Amino acid sequence: MSFSLDWKVPHPLEIAYPQGKPQQILFSIPAVQFATRILGTDNRISVEKLSYSLRANGNSYKFGMNCIEEQAYDLIAQGYEIQRLPGQNWPLPVKSYLFPDRVNAYYQNASFLSQLVLAFEEIFSKIYYLGPLRDYPSRRYLWTGEPPQDVGQRGELAISALPLSSK
Repeated sequence: MSFSLDWKVPHPLEIAYPQGKPQQILFSIPAVQFATRILGTDNRISVEKLSYSLRANGNSYKFGMNCIEEQAYDLIAQGYEIQRLPGQNWPLPVKSYLFPDRVNAYYQNASFLSQLVLAFEEIFSKIYYLGPLRDYPSRRYLWTGEPPQDVGQRGELAISALPLSSK
């Protein structure tokens, strides 16, 4: 299964320089695109890859993770040079849409990636499930023989529409 999601952040996401340059903005992000590919087998689901793409200051950037072998991932950084800490050479594990906490331990200038995950979580925190808004079934329905305009706000006219749809 693959899917992607594009959204504009309510306030531009400002990414500061990760290495000791206080108050200097590396880039300001007005919109983000998230994409992922998830693989499923008979007894297991795993993330094949995930990525966050963005445009800032006229440049394109892409940050993500690619599966290199079962349960082992490599960090993707296009348009930005990620600096790996010395001695940290093992692959990264991944969960669904986020970068693992180990990214901060393995790389000295990648701490801002958690802000992309936070923007993803914030957009999904504004989505609510709307359950079915329909009337409970009745024993009897009044049918005038007239075709309804629609099925009603709560589906109350659905039964009246059924005889007409079978013609």
